[in-house]
Amino acid sequence: MSFIKEYIVEFNDMDRFGELSAVKLLDFFEETAFYHLENGYGYEKLAKDNKAWILNKWKIDMKQFPKYHNKFTVKTWCSYCKGFRAYRDFVVLDENNELLGKATSLWIFYDTNLKRPKKIPTEMINLFYCKDEEISINDFQDFKPSNNYNVYKELRIQRNDIDVNNHVNNKVFINWMEESIEEEIYSNYKLHSFEVNYLKEIKYSIDSIYSCNNVKKIEKNCHEFEHFITANKIGYALGTTSWKKYK
Repeated sequence: MSFIKEYIVEFNDMDRFGELSAVKLLDFFEETAFYHLENGYGYEKLAKDNKAWILNKWKIDMKQFPKYHNKFTVKTWCSYCKGFRAYRDFVVLDENNELLGKATSLWIFYDTNLKRPKKIPTEMINLFYCKDEEISINDFQDFKPSNNYNVYKELRIQRNDIDVNNHVNNKVFINWMEESIEEEIYSNYKLHSFEVNYLKEIKYSIDSIYSCNNVKKIEKNCHEFEHFITANKIGYALGTTSWKKYK
């Protein structure tokens, strides 16, 4: 069973170009997903049962972003469920039902008491798995950290980076990756696609985080970067970002 929800781009959703922010889009994806789960397995029920969904991977590819006061629709469904893993896919449609972008994500069903993954209940799979829906998006990459990064940006964890699961929210990692991008590119290019593999959770107790990057590819109107989030010689996330020249 898929789920559809309509939104409108408000003032606080926009980036410097007057369009929906790529990071803010993740809020709409997650909101749509949790509305979908409210059909029997919403946040309050999961919390009462000491269960949670933990994000492991994101992959987002946007062709175009809606602008201020534009309406848009997010459609989501579960395309794969097995063991403790589930793939959740998304498409973004404009007011004319034209495709703006698509995304896929990998989630881990987690026992918050035992602090380990838990097998997804059969009744949950039967309720949310939607085998007839599919999107053409490449598989997740097998990231490997580089031995030498060109940029090392030191960052501090803020209290409002911590979410209801008592760790740094997944969107903050994307913000950290953006912070490592040089100003000339950030000011003139828009983040339109990215992929992230979350390796470990980050708690507020960690003092400093380093956002590292290397240039992966440079073209006239598109730059791609490889990213690594690390602290105390431990890797917390790997990913790539792709930036298009804003016209």
